[in-house]
Amino acid sequence: MEHDENKPYMTFMRLKNKVALITGGGTGIGKAIATLFAREGASVVVAGRRKGPLEETVFQIRDSNENAIFVAGDISKAHDAQHIVQKTVEVFGTLDILVNNAGVNYKPDTTSKTMEEAWDTTLAVNLKGIYLVSKYAIPELSKEGGAIINISSVAGLKGFPGAIAYTTSKGGIINMTRSMALELAPDKVRVNCICPGIVDTDMYRNP
Repeated sequence: MEHDENKPYMTFMRLKNKVALITGGGTGIGKAIATLFAREGASVVVAGRRKGPLEETVFQIRDSNENAIFVAGDISKAHDAQHIVQKTVEVFGTLDILVNNAGVNYKPDTTSKTMEEAWDTTLAVNLKGIYLVSKYAIPELSKEGGAIINISSVAGLKGFPGAIAYTTSKGGIINMTRSMALELAPDKVRVNCICPGIVDTDMYRNP
């Protein structure tokens, strides 16, 4: 059931005193997650490559929760991924929840026609980016026990023709989640994966 924007949102403050980092938080699914987390009481950090959408997300969140900032950076670069996590802890003192949502989707094409650059960029952002941000977030999440939520896709559960790079990256996220969940369970860090279907976002409309 969709939320009626004309009615007030009922909050239960389920994330009060929690700090959440959402990558790809400037638009689409990431923005929706960040907004909901803020309404539930979390201090929110949104990260992504484009400063404009991130600023807009933070501006909207601050209508209900002033504890929101953005950090611009490319999660496929180790320095940027580390900086995003460090800035989160510097501002809010801790990190409880990591949502690895950032992703790209080049215009679908067949295996033989997919450009090497499109393959490399898709795997770097969608798969390597999750590894890098998680790598730097885990020491913080392990201090008190936390949660990692990786956003994959139904495309990662089954093959689709003409989307070799995207489906490969999303399938990799699912198996990465399995490995991380087993690895981090002793540290009381829960790792789960969500596989949405088609969502009407800017990335879906303009791959």
